[in-house]
Amino acid sequence: MATASTSARKNGSGAAATSDDVEAQIARIREDIAELTKVVGAFGSAKANQYTGRAEKVRDDLAETSQQAIESVREEVASLENDVRDYIREKPLQTVGIAAGVGFLLAFLSKH
Repeated sequence: MATASTSARKNGSGAAATSDDVEAQIARIREDIAELTKVVGAFGSAKANQYTGRAEKVRDDLAETSQQAIESVREEVASLENDVRDYIREKPLQTVGIAAGVGFLLAFLSKH
């Protein structure tokens, strides 16, 4: 029975493989691995750029929506403020009465 060190390995052509053949195949495998590493790295970079672009779009959309909501709230508060001013100007005695009633109610609730 032959051992691995004494047996001759055959390549695809039927000739005995030499150490030079093995070294050449190892070099080709190393080149293939290096090329595969480059391809996987490029794929990873492309995916990272794609996800970064998506995240930036979501961020920009969220910022725009938030800005619109803030502006809407500002307009609503300004409108409410104007309505309150108009009501106070139209009915000053009623406004003072309401304020006094609310103050009395809060004072009453805070004592109990």
